[in-house]
Amino acid sequence: MTKKILPIAGIVFVLAVPALIISGVVNIFIGSTSLYKYGFNKYNISQVTHISKDQLDEVAVAMSGYLKGQSNTPQISVNMSGEETLLYNSKELTHLADVRGITDVFRIVLIASIILLLAVVVVLYITQSAGTLIKSLSYGAILTLLFTGIVVIWAIIDFDSLFYLFHILSFNNDLWLLDPTRDYLIMMFPQGFFRDAALMLIGTIILGALLLLVASRIMQKRFTGKPGNA
Repeated sequence: MTKKILPIAGIVFVLAVPALIISGVVNIFIGSTSLYKYGFNKYNISQVTHISKDQLDEVAVAMSGYLKGQSNTPQISVNMSGEETLLYNSKELTHLADVRGITDVFRIVLIASIILLLAVVVVLYITQSAGTLIKSLSYGAILTLLFTGIVVIWAIIDFDSLFYLFHILSFNNDLWLLDPTRDYLIMMFPQGFFRDAALMLIGTIILGALLLLVASRIMQKRFTGKPGNA
């Protein structure tokens, strides 16, 4: 019975590791007001939109809270030429609702991967299979590196096609095709911002995977006497 369980548990663990790392990093980034403020400053969004930096800080807080599921709307009122105006139009709000649907999925994946990993750890502990656990952790880190490596190479070579494919696969409508002359959402978050965010996100995922890989190698060496044996 144990011989049948171990391979399955190992495979589940290997697949859950990249799911945990990627969904965890994504959840950190989407909730980061610092990331949004960084983009606003780098791309001079205050000058582009004529929205003050203080109000853009409020935009960042509202967007972060909405995408983290802490508020029901990202909509805020901003001062435009001395008049209070709602920032987003209905098309933008609908698109942001679609975006939130994706971020909700990442939160579910994060929770599910944590549960799966803990369950596998318990199974491997009961069966006294520390070697399988350590090797699975290593393989999961390697799988994460392979996947993100492909994505980062693609992003460097042709980010536009990657950006387009992501939207085609993620949304079942064309509401993401906004007008930069009148839609504030795309004015505040130009494609350059998403390129920067994607590279930072991927870099963080790679760093996390490398740390796990190193940790697994150290544990494997201590457990077996030398890497590669279990």
